[in-house]
Amino acid sequence: MSKGMNRIAVFSFPYAVSFIGCLYCLSVLWVINATAAADTAKNIRRKSESSEKKGGTHRHISQQEMMRYLPKYLKVISPFSWEHPQRWVYIRKRTEFTDREIDIICKAAMVIDVSGSTRRFKAKYPNRLYGGGAYMNLEKDYGSKGLKQGHFVEHPEHYLYKPDGKPLTGADCPWYNLRHPGLRKWWLDEAERQLARKDAGNTFFIDALAKARVVAHSNFTDKDGNPVAKGGYMEQGVIPLLSAARDRFADKALIVGNFLRPNAPEGNMKYVLEYSHCAYIELFERPGNGYVENLNKGIEYLQRAVDAGKMLRMSLGPKRPTPAREMSMDEKREKARLAMPEFWKRLNKKEQDELAEIYAYFDFKLAIFLMAAGEHSYLRYTGGRPMAESAGTDLFKLVQPFPEWNMPLGRPLEKGKRYGNVWKRKFENVEVVLDLNKGICRFIGYNPPWMRNRSKLSGSSEEDAKKVKSDLRNRSDADARSKRKNDSKVAFNATARTRKTRRVKGRQRR
Repeated sequence: MSKGMNRIAVFSFPYAVSFIGCLYCLSVLWVINATAAADTAKNIRRKSESSEKKGGTHRHISQQEMMRYLPKYLKVISPFSWEHPQRWVYIRKRTEFTDREIDIICKAAMVIDVSGSTRRFKAKYPNRLYGGGAYMNLEKDYGSKGLKQGHFVEHPEHYLYKPDGKPLTGADCPWYNLRHPGLRKWWLDEAERQLARKDAGNTFFIDALAKARVVAHSNFTDKDGNPVAKGGYMEQGVIPLLSAARDRFADKALIVGNFLRPNAPEGNMKYVLEYSHCAYIELFERPGNGYVENLNKGIEYLQRAVDAGKMLRMSLGPKRPTPAREMSMDEKREKARLAMPEFWKRLNKKEQDELAEIYAYFDFKLAIFLMAAGEHSYLRYTGGRPMAESAGTDLFKLVQPFPEWNMPLGRPLEKGKRYGNVWKRKFENVEVVLDLNKGICRFIGYNPPWMRNRSKLSGSSEEDAKKVKSDLRNRSDADARSKRKNDSKVAFNATARTRKTRRVKGRQRR
């Protein structure tokens, strides 16, 4: 080799070593990252199991970590459509569903909870999200009803007792003692068993957090007479269980939590955010004097859940909203008849009255939902028990033929905005206005069939709509003026108090 080549080789050697070293470091980092990614789920479960052994501590995970599995489930029903309001259906039947019933249910909803096997549903409508994977309750054990069967027979120490030493029951079912590590292990294993069933659905539904919170402030005991509330029932029982359930099943099923309550402390939002992919909402309206305040808080909590990326499954019923005017039965019948004239003709008198009762305040309930709805938000509206046998012609009590379900909505242009007790939200095709003071709502840009058909008879529909819109605008402006006036009064009083304090201190110094 020539001297020149030797000099080049000597000069290049350190750079070659550095380059090889960099490649080595990069390869090590890649292996570390790949290993970490592959072991994430195992680490989560290991920490969860460790926390169970320690008896209560648990780790908090980020929203990103909790929600990373959600797209896998939502891919089944994607892309989400804003074409019209989206709904979900919950229905049971003691026998097999007919092909016609399957068509009615699946053509109406993208999210479906049905009893029994989902095989025939999935075969015909594969692009639906089916519930029924696993169901576990945080309050009572339905499988031990009567105390002479189920898990209670083998492990009575896993349940709660009254101060007199008798088992605590509800609907003849024993209440769980979630502070017992053995019970938590059985509870999680039972959920695993349900999810492993053939033709199981896609979801894991966790029910009755509100009842577990009752236990946290009770005088109930374990089997040995020790008070379970002492030392923190939520901290030592409920939270470790929910943490373990999240860590064990987040990659196996869509975790649906019945947690959110407007009247609970902070709406139970910490449980919604940390332990579920999907927020299930029931008992959202609280009839009586606190209706409006409760609803305002509830809509704001729903918006927080949507902002965190949660899926929403809301359940509302036909009961009259507290601030709404009581409609007469004749008014209800006329509204339903004008909205659904062809379907109305198919019903007998009894079913016509039932349809009228269910439909009377539906527009108001839909407006509540739309104030917070985000992508993958679904409304269930029910007019009775979730049984197909009693759901009426074409299952109308559970799968309603209401024209508002087909209202051209369009993507939301903004979040729902609150002006005092009036809420407004604009979509591409409709502006929704919800007036909680008067108990009325309007869909500006959409004229529902019952108003159109009434207009043909009386010619008053457009004038009524304009008057209501004007009333809502005036009410909103009045609320805004009242708020500014109150703010000015508070500021004036604060300034006056400050000046008075300064004068007093000045006299004291003199």
